[in-house]
Parts: sequence; structure tokens; C-alpha cells
Amino acid sequence: MFNRTSLLCLTLSFLATMPVQTQQDPLRFLRIFVEGEPSFSLSMIEALRRNSAKYDLRLEFAGGSGDPYDLRLIAITGSGSTSCIGASTSCSFSYFTITGLAPDGKLLFTVTQPDVHADGAAVQVIRKIYGHSVMPGKQPTPDLSGGQEANKPFSPTTAVKTMAQEPPADPGVYYKNNADWIRLTESPVNDIVTKGSGKFLLSFGASEIKIVYLYNGAAAEVQVSTPQPEFYLRGFAISDQDIRILQMERKQEHRELQVSSLSPGQVKGYRPNDIYKVAVTRLSDGVYKIAPVSELKPGEYILKVYGNDGGYAFGIAPLKN
Repeated sequence: MFNRTSLLCLTLSFLATMPVQTQQDPLRFLRIFVEGEPSFSLSMIEALRRNSAKYDLRLEFAGGSGDPYDLRLIAITGSGSTSCIGASTSCSFSYFTITGLAPDGKLLFTVTQPDVHADGAAVQVIRKIYGHSVMPGKQPTPDLSGGQEANKPFSPTTAVKTMAQEPPADPGVYYKNNADWIRLTESPVNDIVTKGSGKFLLSFGASEIKIVYLYNGAAAEVQVSTPQPEFYLRGFAISDQDIRILQMERKQEHRELQVSSLSPGQVKGYRPNDIYKVAVTRLSDGVYKIAPVSELKPGEYILKVYGNDGGYAFGIAPLKN
């Protein structure tokens, strides 16, 4: 009788050899526990969700080490500096390392790459899952869910009917709409633009340069009607220093967030009028409620967790008369 490690290796071997599936075939399923640096771990979960369907893989995520899982990922990021050839100053660099372990602690694979980019890391992990083979030949896909019914992945506008006071067990960021839970998906930055550089040069540095993030679409998929929405985060420890709500500027086909500005003698971050303070309440181990301290005006916003570039976009719809 196979133990969980053997079953996981059996599944990974099958994934490595299976042909391309038709749309009618079910996606292959794995339950993953991600731990490590909180900010990168959360980004990794969101990136794995975004990329898994492309590779015909259905993933579910464990809320903690006490929950059953088939694969454990330990995500670590780092940075440093080194001397550069032909330069008088040092060059900085960043990197990530992701280790894949079986439930019994057996090492399955390690991914190490320069530059901390969650989507790139997620694709490398998925390829490792497919490429890791320890048993030859095709085998039927075992049920690694431990007899539990798999939760369906949620799109940003999908509500989960539940009477529970806490969000679903899957780690992530949720919005509570009456008795419904809506899991928000991370909103990636589509482009980064610099505004005012021409005027800055013509004025010999007397004007201001602005760094702006662009997000696709004039409005977020999640639109709420209450001016003080309640969000919930499961699976990661946070404080009010890690969370902020920022107002974005709505354009015809995209939204803009000014993240910094440079003027003579000073460098600034977010514009003060774009920042809304939040109150963070710990509900239980790894579950937190997040709400703005003051009411939000109708418009487009983004909830930033750990200062990640992406964040979780939402909008405040105007009140109907």
C-alpha cells in the first residue's frame, strides 16, 4: 500500500508523461501548502492560481501545516550587492529559492533564480511538478485529497454561500458581502510609466517626475456598494503596518496609481490624499479582518498587502438614489 509520498511521486510521474488534455477531461489535482516569507508566499499562491490552468493542473492550497497537503513549498527571497566590472559602485541583485517537499519531508525539487518575480517562479514550480519523475510509465491519477471534497477555484466575482463567520479555508484575501464570501484575485501591474521627464529635463531638474503603475481596465471586477467594506485575509500573519488602501485614478481604458515622485531635493512615495488608513483585527490564528478607518468615496481602489506591487483591486460604486 502506497504511503502519501509514494502517491505524490506517482502523480508527478503521471503528470510528466500525460498527453495534452481535451477541454472535457478533468484537470489534475494537487493540494499545496506554501510557507516562507509572508509577502512572497502570498504572491506565489496567487501566481500559481493564475498559471496552473494553462498547464492543465488544478491546485488547492492548505491553510496551515496542520491541514492535509500533497506538496509543501518553502519560498525564500533575498537580495545583496556585489562589485561590478568597470563600475565604481556596487551592483545590487535579488533572488528566490523555492523548495518542494513531500508530506514526510522528502526533498522533491529546488528552484533558484535571480530576480524575485512570482509569475516566473510559479511557472518554474509547475514545470518541476511535471518534470519530476520517480516511477516509469503511466498510472491512474490517485486521489490525493484525503477523501475531502475539493473546493472549486473562485473567480473575482464568484460568491461562496456560507454561514460561517470566517472566510473559506483556502488562503487568500476575501470580501464579505452579507453572507457571501468573494475571493479577490491579485491585480498585476500592466505597465510602469514615467511622467514629466521631458519637462524635468527642459527645466534643468526644477519640475517633478512621477512614477505611475497602470492597471488594465477602467474599473475593477469587484464593485461594492458599502463605503467601508470589510476584507479578510487567511493564512498569513499581518499588522496594520503591512496593509493600506490606495485610491487610483480612473482613465478610459485603465487605472493609474502614482507610487512615487522625484523633485529637487526630495523623493516622495504615495500621495497623502491617496492613502486610507485601515484597522486590522485578529479573529483567530491566521485570520484577520481588514476595514478602512474612514468611509471611501465612490471610485477605484487597491488593497496593498505587504507592499506587494500588485495588490487587490476593488471599486466603490456610487449609491443609488
